[in-house]
Amino acid sequence: MGVKSTQAYQTDNESTPSNTVDPETSQQCLITTYATDFAEGTQYTYREDVARGPPWTPGVGEWLITTCTSILVMMDAFNTTVVIPLMPAFAKAFQQPLDSTLWVSTAYLVGNASGQTLFAMLAELLGPGPILLSSAVLATTGTGICGGSMSLPGLVAGRFIQGIGGGGVMGVSLLIVSDLIPKSHRVQFSTYVFRAQVFGMVIGAVAGGVYHDYTTYIWAFYSSFVFCAMGLLVIPFALDLRGHGHGKKGGRTMDWIGALLTLLGMGSLLAGISWGGTQYAWNSWQILAPISVGGVFMLVLVLYETLWAMQPMFSSKVFRDIPSAMLHIGGFLHGFIVSAQLHCLPLYLIFVRSLDAPFTGLSMVALTGLAVPALMVCSSGQFFFRRPQLPPWVARLGWVCTIAATGCSILLNSSIPTLGWVFIFMTAGLGYALLILGYNISIQVHALQLYPGREDGERAKVSTSSVLMYSILRTWGMCIAIPISGTIIFSPLSARDMPDLFIGYIARHPAASLPPDERDAYADALQVLWKGYTGIAAVGGISSLFLRSASGA
Repeated sequence: MGVKSTQAYQTDNESTPSNTVDPETSQQCLITTYATDFAEGTQYTYREDVARGPPWTPGVGEWLITTCTSILVMMDAFNTTVVIPLMPAFAKAFQQPLDSTLWVSTAYLVGNASGQTLFAMLAELLGPGPILLSSAVLATTGTGICGGSMSLPGLVAGRFIQGIGGGGVMGVSLLIVSDLIPKSHRVQFSTYVFRAQVFGMVIGAVAGGVYHDYTTYIWAFYSSFVFCAMGLLVIPFALDLRGHGHGKKGGRTMDWIGALLTLLGMGSLLAGISWGGTQYAWNSWQILAPISVGGVFMLVLVLYETLWAMQPMFSSKVFRDIPSAMLHIGGFLHGFIVSAQLHCLPLYLIFVRSLDAPFTGLSMVALTGLAVPALMVCSSGQFFFRRPQLPPWVARLGWVCTIAATGCSILLNSSIPTLGWVFIFMTAGLGYALLILGYNISIQVHALQLYPGREDGERAKVSTSSVLMYSILRTWGMCIAIPISGTIIFSPLSARDMPDLFIGYIARHPAASLPPDERDAYADALQVLWKGYTGIAAVGGISSLFLRSASGA
């Protein structure tokens, strides 16, 4: 009769007498043990195990790093969109076709995608501090070259250098968040970075429209110096500039050949595509040569990354299964559609609706501004942590809105009422907000999944590569969309002998005096563009059906 029922909670530790077991302590140990086993048995691997230590709270250092990366990412986004309303100003200043001035944006995005790859590898080798500082310095140098350029080739070269620095800023910032922030808070801090990116895009679009009418295009680059100065001021206080990378022992080797093949291949392909049908005929050697050279480089890249690369830049581990591949393909298509909307919808407002540049820049806020409240919703990340099945459905709903907006863009002409095109712009902005929210959460959850049978170091490397590869592919999608869109729009206009539509047209003719037949011609060219891009958006929506939630559903 002397044995209490509490002996049922007795552990296997023989040094503890059974008649001295505390009931509350035993029950708590049992519950903790089973709760821990349950947490480890689920796939919610991005949650911290609170039983192993006190909850993590960010300190001054973490907030300094977040502030630093946010300022620099905002600079990169500002440089991306500030030139879009200024395209007619570039055509006026340099007396060049508008399809040639589109290289001001294309060159920046080519450099941006290349810079993300290059500086991310350097950061793993030498440490993020000195590499982030070098990226900011290079972006500042490119900005200075753009500000002092006296010709379109000089401006394109400066934008390429500026884009390499901006890409380095983005790539290294993603690595810093992945390396220094615990996984339970990684979604929250990556949201801060993406929120700064959206703010930069909004500010750049509005500022570019104002600069077009009230100043000169040079102020688009002068104002970028503000972000450069703030970033360079904060970096020494936020990061260790002495450099403590993985080196050759634990880090990845530099895939110089893969990075070079990617740059040469994509650059040649984009040059051939952008010249086709406008400057040269499609069957001319000036078009066939760069397209053929670019295709050969890309084929060699695939063979090299598959067969010979020791540490491939495009690791097969990132695309290990169908959901992983579709996640990255969806990011590429998202970047493609967003870039097409950002560059082509303003052209509709300028040439068809005859709106001035400031209002055109302000209308671009409808395409990006809704992403700010969407990202604020998930700033804590707890809403999606408790409902891990939601992010794929958010991305799918975003594609539904994007498909609807792209399809309805076919209706954009000179007779559509203002409420109609405003509704289309807002729907496109809602789709962008849902896609950036859904894919941001999905890629973070995907990167934090466990890889059974692999060491923690290898798992961390694969996780970082997955997040970085998603960003690179999304940037390449934005880059490729510009020359393809320019070719689709300007080829039929050139065939109809209407060069005045894009060779310094804004300089010689006020927008209000655009003849109705030329407005209709421009609207018809844009309608052809949106018909094709509706199909591409539909492919993106199909890819989102293969996304899976954190629970594996």
